[in-house]
Amino acid sequence: MELLAQDFYFKSNSIYGSYSGERKRDAITNQYYTDLKNNDISVRIYGTQKEIDKACKDYMKGTSLYLDECYDFEVEPKDSFWYDLLDNPEEHNEKVRKTLKRYKKLYRETGKPLIIGLI
Repeated sequence: MELLAQDFYFKSNSIYGSYSGERKRDAITNQYYTDLKNNDISVRIYGTQKEIDKACKDYMKGTSLYLDECYDFEVEPKDSFWYDLLDNPEEHNEKVRKTLKRYKKLYRETGKPLIIGLI
């Protein structure tokens, strides 16, 4: 039973929200307005591959979102493509190790896959 973490990036079906704080003024009507932005959502799911697949499928069904991209959240090996792109890969890998250790502890306490909201 291998535990994994995967990041899922979803696209919404026309779910919009306004930018917080910044209002603009229309030059013609002299009225203030706020722009709308697409509320795309991203989550990290931790568990076994079977649990991750089921949780992702249930999450999409419950939120009416569709999957845009998915990435593994893991320690990057030295010769990987992503390792060479990181500014400080050893520091990044240490943060990932600590995070995965924390997820593993939570997973063992709850016995369920974790769904963590990402910013």
